[in-house]
Amino acid sequence: MNNSNSSQLSPVELTENAVNEINKIKNANNVPENYGLRLGVRSGGCCGFEYILGFENNIQENDNVYEYNGIKIIIDQNSLYFLSGAKLDFQINEYGQGFVFQNLQNDFGSSCDCEN
Repeated sequence: MNNSNSSQLSPVELTENAVNEINKIKNANNVPENYGLRLGVRSGGCCGFEYILGFENNIQENDNVYEYNGIKIIIDQNSLYFLSGAKLDFQINEYGQGFVFQNLQNDFGSSCDCEN
């Protein structure tokens, strides 16, 4: 496990809206303090790749652990490349609300993952 301490900068930035919403969800669902927010990327078939996020306390050997404004962030080594430089925001607009990844460095949403 590449368990990093809080002095190492998180490769993912969280906006103030994201931090507030994460804390709100954590409190509303009584998520234990020792749980972290797992951020990752996985194959989405013909949609290319998709971002994942959720609370958990299952730290694996290939995980990196960071802290951002009091939130423990867990990122597996494979996802680290795709998430480096990303920003996680929480947005509310006329279409609804939700978390949005802004990742100009690794824009991979338009490729088909099922051709090969």
